[in-house]
Amino acid sequence: MEQPSILVRILHSIPHVNYTFCRVNDTFNPDSDVYLESLGILASIPAGLLILSLFGLLLYLLTRCCDRKPRKPSAQRCQSCSLVIITLMTCASIGLGLYGNDDFHNGLLQAFSSGKQVEGLVLSLKRQEFSYPPPKFVGVLS
Repeated sequence: MEQPSILVRILHSIPHVNYTFCRVNDTFNPDSDVYLESLGILASIPAGLLILSLFGLLLYLLTRCCDRKPRKPSAQRCQSCSLVIITLMTCASIGLGLYGNDDFHNGLLQAFSSGKQVEGLVLSLKRQEFSYPPPKFVGVLS
């Protein structure tokens, strides 16, 4: 059996919590409301980080809008470096998301093809079972 990738191991090591931040059972169970709630909370973390970064950008733009003083070149250099770092981090997170999406898609395709193989095997076994007549036993007491 193929070992899971490091990304899968990292994501599965994240603890599942409910809305009161109490740890819940993290065994895969899509029928459980508590499990689905914990997945919703995990999925909302990137949205919260996005809102926080947009709020920081809003504050920055508000301060730049009202500031009329000329800037030193060193301040612009620091600003440029921070923008480059944020851009690289954003590109890396998009790339990681695309990699995870592709990995998930390939796993689903493999699961579906395995399911079709199992279905074909079961159907061939059913055909073999019905193609042979049951054996006739010759009675000892005839």
